[in-house]
Amino acid sequence: MKRIINILPDILGIFIVLSIFAVSLYKTSADNYNPPSELIIVIDGAKTAEEPQEPILECLGEFKITAYCSCEICCEHYAANRPLDNDGNKIIYGAACVELKEGISVAADTSILPFGTEIVIDGHRYTVQDRGGSIKGKCIDIYFSDHKAASAFGVQYKNVYIERTIENEQEKKNDNQIYSSYRNCNN
Repeated sequence: MKRIINILPDILGIFIVLSIFAVSLYKTSADNYNPPSELIIVIDGAKTAEEPQEPILECLGEFKITAYCSCEICCEHYAANRPLDNDGNKIIYGAACVELKEGISVAADTSILPFGTEIVIDGHRYTVQDRGGSIKGKCIDIYFSDHKAASAFGVQYKNVYIERTIENEQEKKNDNQIYSSYRNCNN
């Protein structure tokens, strides 16, 4: 028994060294992994390469586009008691609990465009990160960091797009049914 107790530190040391070696070996092989640049499909023993699909823009129709900022005029009581960063500047969070950024954040009716949905207006990509009491149906409110700029934007009517990629014919069929339902409910 005494002999086993004497060699236990040696066994433990060997185990630690082997564990470190195994982790470093795994990390090295994971770092050197290069995924294939194209999808290879094997049909009856013959390989065929399928090109990745280019994303397409699907028009969701014409939306009323407005603008807002974080002031009391635009946000009413939500403008009060904003948290401060380390420099004492207000941090503006949207209803999705993410910090709003000019040129990125928009408010939308989340029953139509859920939080995180990326949309394209006039070739510019925005993300739905907020909602508002007056934002119902086909309406988008673009976030500005300045009230003067938000007011100058005014009210515009523009087509709103969503980017999507179709991988196969069944997905295309399902996707067309979803967008067809969307258009029927929201026109």
